[in-house]
Amino acid sequence: MYWALDWYMQIEYHVFEAPGYVLITGANSGIGYETTLSLADMGFSVFAGFRKDADGKMLEASHKNIIPIKLDVTNGAHIEEAMANVTQRLAETPTLPFVALINNAGKINPLPTGLIPDREIESLFDVNAIGPMKLTNVFLPTILQHKSRIINIGSVAGFAYPPWQGAYAVTKWAMRGYTNVFRAEMIPHGVSVSLIEPGIVNTPLLRNHIQDTVDFDILSVNNSYLQQAYEPFMLNFMKAVPILAKMPGFSGPAEPIVDSIIDAMMNKYPRDVYTPGTMVFGKPASAIRKIFSVMPRRFMDFMHARGEMHMVEKVLGSEFGGQRKDDSTSLIEQDVCSKSV
Repeated sequence: MYWALDWYMQIEYHVFEAPGYVLITGANSGIGYETTLSLADMGFSVFAGFRKDADGKMLEASHKNIIPIKLDVTNGAHIEEAMANVTQRLAETPTLPFVALINNAGKINPLPTGLIPDREIESLFDVNAIGPMKLTNVFLPTILQHKSRIINIGSVAGFAYPPWQGAYAVTKWAMRGYTNVFRAEMIPHGVSVSLIEPGIVNTPLLRNHIQDTVDFDILSVNNSYLQQAYEPFMLNFMKAVPILAKMPGFSGPAEPIVDSIIDAMMNKYPRDVYTPGTMVFGKPASAIRKIFSVMPRRFMDFMHARGEMHMVEKVLGSEFGGQRKDDSTSLIEQDVCSKSV
């Protein structure tokens, strides 16, 4: 019944073919770069957003159809300049449509919710949620005129709520909510709004996330209660993550995500949500999404709390409780023992 109703309620949207213009943020690496190259190969002219000048030069040299554009989504002046550049190109080539806006730029932070600084929370929201909303609103008149597609890049964290990436997950839940609301608003205007929620992808963003996790110093937290709450797991988590990252199936390639983005841009019946790629150890992200949609929340809470601990302990060969066999006392415990002596 569910799938029959979903099929019956499909909406047909205008289908674009190359040539035409596409704007994608965060185009200098990972999913953004692979998508940019694929669209350029297909004949689209791609406004490729970047922040560092070196990345702009790299993008310019990558393909003749790539138009590098300096675009930090948290910078209002960058957004206005991007709009001016796109408007000028459209005026110069009035027969070419503005096909799609792809909100891909993103940021991640490895800290648990209770440890992340306020400034980092604000930065995550600015990049992952508020920035894309502001950019889309500036481009909305052009999008409505051309009946363009809007494609937002979320994450499995937008439905799986990983407890050790809390602030990042909240921003991706925000992106999911924004996409759902905006999709409903745009239906009467013939504008498709899709959400891509990929699994774990082997990108520079992931590698930087792993390094940030390893580099974090739990003892830099100036509160003994927070140290005692988070230190046992965090110490082992920091040791386990680099090991996990090297295991086969921990992360997947960007190609399935690129394919989903292109489908959302080209299919006359685009999906509202795509869940491409894999999770840890090769499990399909789409299967994980289905599990979260049908299992009781309390059960999933338990699986999160116990499952991630178990995964770390299995990798490190430790006993439950976050203590390694070769290091049976935590740093907090060692500090307490030294003070008692």
